[in-house]
Amino acid sequence: MAVTKKRYLHHYVLTMRIFPNDEQKNIIASNMLAYKTIYNYYVSNGIFCSRVGLENLPEMLVDQQINLDDIEPTVIQNAISKYQKDWTTFLSNPALNPPSFINKESFQLTAKYPQEGDIIPNIFNSSCCLQAPKGKFLNLPKIGKVISTGSRQIVENILNMKEVLVGRVMVYQDLPKYYYTKLYLSSNYPFR
Repeated sequence: MAVTKKRYLHHYVLTMRIFPNDEQKNIIASNMLAYKTIYNYYVSNGIFCSRVGLENLPEMLVDQQINLDDIEPTVIQNAISKYQKDWTTFLSNPALNPPSFINKESFQLTAKYPQEGDIIPNIFNSSCCLQAPKGKFLNLPKIGKVISTGSRQIVENILNMKEVLVGRVMVYQDLPKYYYTKLYLSSNYPFR
């Protein structure tokens, strides 16, 4: 189940610093490199259609020495859809610059929820979820359970809310090489 902005009244971006272990840092680095490689591949070829060149992606990633087992499938989809969105924006407004190469160290994950009819999706059963006690851990696909820090009051308020969903998660690295996540949250109740 995808979280759409139109369905919910309130939105919030929760930024948290994460502390991955060495194995998790390697997985994060592989996903960052895959996201950047795929996006830049499309930029270099000026490709608009996601089908063109898609069969070459595994070879291209192996050429970059990326372990394909470490790559979360939504990273590939998100890199392609970001390029398509950037290209569509450029076509609708020629005053903007066309999509260009990205250098930043980041990638996006899309949260997934259980498909069973009797389970209500929330921040606790998402594929990208905060875990007790008090949201000190963040569970991310392929990366696993990571220690996280953020504003404890804000995290506690979010954990106590009735209906909060994670739409997507951005994992990124800043200049001093610290790791962060941005959780894009949606709810029908206001965030405090």
